[in-house]
Amino acid sequence: MDLSGFKQHLRDFLINVKEYSQGGDQNEELYDEEKQLHIEQQSEELRAYQKSIPGLLRPSEINEEEL
Repeated sequence: MDLSGFKQHLRDFLINVKEYSQGGDQNEELYDEEKQLHIEQQSEELRAYQKSIPGLLRPSEINEEEL
């Protein structure tokens, strides 16, 4: 029930949060795997869409495995 102690703890917490949020480069690494999976999923969906429409892909873009 110490108001001055509470305010000090709150200030310390806010400073720590601010320092953590400013280190954006460090946090980006945590989400690299999810971002890569999302990009791969989008490219697979785009490729499936392109294959579903005849003539959308050039013959040179079609792999023999996909035929």
